Amino acid sequence: MKEDISRILKMVEEGKLTSEKAVELIDALKGNEEATPITAAPRKEKMLRVRVESEDEKVNINIPLKLVKTMEGTLDKVCSRSSMEGVDLNGILRGIEEGVEGKIVDIETEDGEKVEIFID
Repeated sequence: MKEDISRILKMVEEGKLTSEKAVELIDALKGNEEATPITAAPRKEKMLRVRVESEDEKVNINIPLKLVKTMEGTLDKVCSRSSMEGVDLNGILRGIEEGVEGKIVDIETEDGEKVEIFID
């Protein structure tokens, strides 16, 4: 057990493990909690998702957030549809920079066209 605790402390020292997780793991080793394996959770890449749905067409666009800034001019063209009037693309980009997540645009026109933009 001392060897396991030393490994946990070494991982904290190297920045591979938070101190909170270390306490949890040490408690588990001591029998206070069920043991938790030390593994890194896979990182899911965040995406900008644009969904446009009308009577005769559906458009789904998924763009990795890493690429959104480089596509600023392209986004203007993609979002030039009449149903996107009034959408502040610069505001969306600012939100992305600030870490906003979830549904950020939800529009339904009189013609039944729907536009949704998500960050997840």
